[in-house]
Amino acid sequence: MNTLLLVTLLAMAGLAIQAVSLRLAIRSRRLEREGLFRPTILVGIRFLATIGVWAGLAAFDDEAIRIAGLAAAILVADVAVMFPLLRFALGIPFRDVRRIWVMQFAGSLVAWVVVFGIASVCLGVAEIPNSSMSPNIRGFHVVETLPGGHHLVIAANTPGDESAIPPGKPSGSLVAETYEYTERPRPTRQADVFLWNKTIKPQRWDAVVFSHANRPEDKFVKRLVGLPGEQIEIREGMVWVDGQQLEPPAKLGPIRYLPGLDSPQEQWVLGPDECFLLGDNTEHCADSRYFGPVRLNEVRGVVTAIYWPPARWRENP
Repeated sequence: MNTLLLVTLLAMAGLAIQAVSLRLAIRSRRLEREGLFRPTILVGIRFLATIGVWAGLAAFDDEAIRIAGLAAAILVADVAVMFPLLRFALGIPFRDVRRIWVMQFAGSLVAWVVVFGIASVCLGVAEIPNSSMSPNIRGFHVVETLPGGHHLVIAANTPGDESAIPPGKPSGSLVAETYEYTERPRPTRQADVFLWNKTIKPQRWDAVVFSHANRPEDKFVKRLVGLPGEQIEIREGMVWVDGQQLEPPAKLGPIRYLPGLDSPQEQWVLGPDECFLLGDNTEHCADSRYFGPVRLNEVRGVVTAIYWPPARWRENP
């Protein structure tokens, strides 16, 4: 299922459960019948407040974009927004409002447990720390301003590069105009945080999340280029499949594919259950050129959207 559609359906289901629980809570403390209209409006306002609080927390701390940050935003919005809303909308004594709030909060917890439980089965949230998929999926990086207003994006920890910049640490810089060497702190920018879908069958050119037999506990991200049974060849900066040159999608930008990192091998024949994965930044990437083809059952899902930072929002990167 499309990831954004799935997220929308889960959010709507969660809001529906919360609206019903709020309605039951109100009716338990009041004699007259209570329809769903007012509870739905109140839950909708609380939902918008939750998104606002979450965005505010993320603006101060990148870690807040994760599930723990969302949980904190839900709690803050429930206490700071829903309680006053109930007092204003219902016009009943403080004691009754408090009891209704406690009952609806319990219903909200049930709703979020259900939603996050289903989401964890179908979706994942991740980031990659390095530059292997840059510039389409950025890891932690540094942005330098060059003369003329241009910007140079530098990976904070390029794989295998011992001189690379650890995230948030000072590093050396050579000023081109004066040849002066300086060392200064370079704040590290947030890596792209993305959603990946565990229910989608990967297609060629998808960025996929996979594990590797040598490190089964870790997850990696590379682009699916070769399919089972194909003969893969890398030459002239391009990938050739069964003698035919592949044309990467225009959205990926210019990519120059290089042969193996540690060997001159340029051809691979895939087995019936194997695929060939390449990083977009092939000059600084360990991928199937290095560790060979990957079994299809080691591919866990497809990267479907970058959602943070907002300026990097992108579907199917």
